[in-house]
Amino acid sequence: MMMIRKRAQAALEFLTTYGWAFLVILVMIGALSYFGVLDPSRFLPDKCIFGTGVGACADSIASISGGYIKADLINSFGQDVVISNVSFTTQGIAGACAANNVCGATPYCFSSVNWPNNGKNTLQFTPCALAQGDKPKVHVIIKYETVGGAYNHTVEGDIQLKVTP
Repeated sequence: MMMIRKRAQAALEFLTTYGWAFLVILVMIGALSYFGVLDPSRFLPDKCIFGTGVGACADSIASISGGYIKADLINSFGQDVVISNVSFTTQGIAGACAANNVCGATPYCFSSVNWPNNGKNTLQFTPCALAQGDKPKVHVIIKYETVGGAYNHTVEGDIQLKVTP
């Protein structure tokens, strides 16, 4: 009988020791996750993805020096459309951003004007409080109707870029 108690005590000490080690590992993983070290989006490439009708971004950037996030969007609806509204929400940006519709080199802006088929528009968010190494995400909702059409449509997309100096 004495032998059984010693085996039970050894087993209990073994489980207790490894239980504490397992608890410490869980706390460390929790702390790393809380402080963003284990955030997988930091290691993924930049993305600029929109629903059907808005082609892949021709070019996009998030700049600290200018304090802006900018993306060139291509009309891939297959026909001319009229943009009626652009709204957005942000994640990972300390301050607020405002939406500025910048034409750049083309005469087409996001301001209730005709966006021709295969035409390019630049969507810019500024001023943004961006920090080096951040990877802010902007969720964009574009409301439009086809030229001569009577119904409003919506297309959504996400822009997530690593901030550059």
